[in-house]
Amino acid sequence: MIRITAGEHLENAHPLGNRLKVDEKFQTQLLLAKLKSILADQNFYDFKTFVNILNIGFNEKLDDNASEDEIKDFLIKRLKTLN
Repeated sequence: MIRITAGEHLENAHPLGNRLKVDEKFQTQLLLAKLKSILADQNFYDFKTFVNILNIGFNEKLDDNASEDEIKDFLIKRLKTLN
């Protein structure tokens, strides 16, 4: 789970408050931040669960045994394609 304020949700996650659209760049930036927090405290959130969520959310087939660097690289590459 990624916590953001209601304002951030409407202003950043959904451009112009349109809840039918998702700002993929903002979403990916949040996921990179979430990855950093997972790596800092792996007892709080399971890394493999995070990879599974990426697979579902992005319709990917990332290996759930992928390294932390591989997942970080995946998210950074995705972010670069959104710029």
